[in-house]
Amino acid sequence: MTRDLDHHVASWKSCNREEICIEHMSQDQYRPVKSQAEYFDNWVPKFGLMCKSMTSIGFLGSSFFIGILVAICWIPRVSDKYGRFPFIFGSLFLQLFCQMGLLYSNSLYFAYFCMFCLGMTFPGKNIIFYNYTMEVVDPTKKQLVVTTQALCETSLIIPLSFYYQSISNNWVYVQYVSIAMTLASFGFVMLWLEESPLFLYNKGLYDRARASLNKIAKFNGLEMETEYVFDKEEELALARQTSGMPLISKGHVNIPGNEQ
Repeated sequence: MTRDLDHHVASWKSCNREEICIEHMSQDQYRPVKSQAEYFDNWVPKFGLMCKSMTSIGFLGSSFFIGILVAICWIPRVSDKYGRFPFIFGSLFLQLFCQMGLLYSNSLYFAYFCMFCLGMTFPGKNIIFYNYTMEVVDPTKKQLVVTTQALCETSLIIPLSFYYQSISNNWVYVQYVSIAMTLASFGFVMLWLEESPLFLYNKGLYDRARASLNKIAKFNGLEMETEYVFDKEEELALARQTSGMPLISKGHVNIPGNEQ
């Protein structure tokens, strides 16, 4: 780095982090030497981390993991009650908000908040969406899907390393790509993703399960019969005829003997 010897004459000399922090220099009194190989345009100047304590800097990463711990305790369980779609949709929306916030805000405290919220999206993307995939994918293709997902996630480090080594040392272009990918995923979920038909079936919401299956089939270029019943529906219809009990309550079908 170089520092401003005379603010009016614009004369510079070499300096280091310790000098900058001891003399409490503002960001217009020093500048990085961008030609150095180790230089990165990252969050240090953006959030003013140059003279922050290691605790303040480390809390950025800690905020992310705190968000994961807070969310993972309850979100997967709640999704088993209310469905997969709301949490997948909500996770992508929250991720998009946080990505935009980190890009345009210069507040360190808001960055803490965004990193915490990004951690909160972990269960929706990595647990609930995984469960959703396993519920809708052809059983013969499940292993292929799991392997592909693992390869895509772990191999991202390769293009990122190539980018920083050969293309640019500026983090914002990576952020633009991340936002674009999140927008594409968000658009797909909003326009085409249906609630898991297996979840609806297990909840006794057979009409909604049929509608979900039909839309998924149509998306894949398949035609399904418009009128069909599930085996469990036939069992429940028979139970309704023989027991005389009301089996439909608040949109759910109750099996005699299994009432909560």
